[in-house]
Amino acid sequence: MDKIIFDYDRIAPFYDSFMRMVPYKSWAENIYDIYKKCKVEGKELLDLGAGTGNLSRYLSEYGFSITLVDISLGMLEEARKKSYRNESFFVCGDIVNLFFRNEFDVIVCMYDTVNHISKTNMKRFFLNVFNVLKKDGIFIFDFNTEFGLELMSKNSQIRDGDGFISFWETEYDHINKICSLNLKIEFVNKNVENFIFSERAVFPEEIEKETKDAGFKRINFFDFTNLKKFDDYTERGLVLCRK
Repeated sequence: MDKIIFDYDRIAPFYDSFMRMVPYKSWAENIYDIYKKCKVEGKELLDLGAGTGNLSRYLSEYGFSITLVDISLGMLEEARKKSYRNESFFVCGDIVNLFFRNEFDVIVCMYDTVNHISKTNMKRFFLNVFNVLKKDGIFIFDFNTEFGLELMSKNSQIRDGDGFISFWETEYDHINKICSLNLKIEFVNKNVENFIFSERAVFPEEIEKETKDAGFKRINFFDFTNLKKFDDYTERGLVLCRK
């Protein structure tokens, strides 16, 4: 855990630069559309694994008051630099061990953050999310499927950033169901930084069991890319849970 925090703290200052192709704005639009369809009344939102606040920034434009939680203080410091339309709060902590005195109308946990939670901690995570969600509130999260991780491991990437170039090499361990990213960043001053990030494959059966055990009354799965039916060829899933 300490290494994960250290690596995200190290990568925080230039994280946004090589993630600028991520369509956070359209993600926020989809979340707001789901919110409206579910007819949730309040606008207190909790963003788990909020990172540098890109998604929260766009969600705030829909009138949400947002609490951002991330285990990396470095990532949250970058998030604080952004402008939010409404009141925002920043909490540095482990999303598995949530504790809030207040409850939230909407909870989100995006960009495959759930894939970074161990199987043994998944039950506690969903139970704690359930406990801080208001009655009839919604919990929305995404996850990389095994099919998606396998596809990811077959592709290498090179991404330019502000003052650096990054090289992305991904491997998938079919036995342990673990996907590892080897990230190398070369800066214009010739300095080099190396990182290894890992996440595990998460399966719909596991999610359905743990969310139901936590107390959620309705669980729906969608394909993340089009919000249509989830199937065996879905690379990234989107899950909607209702309390």
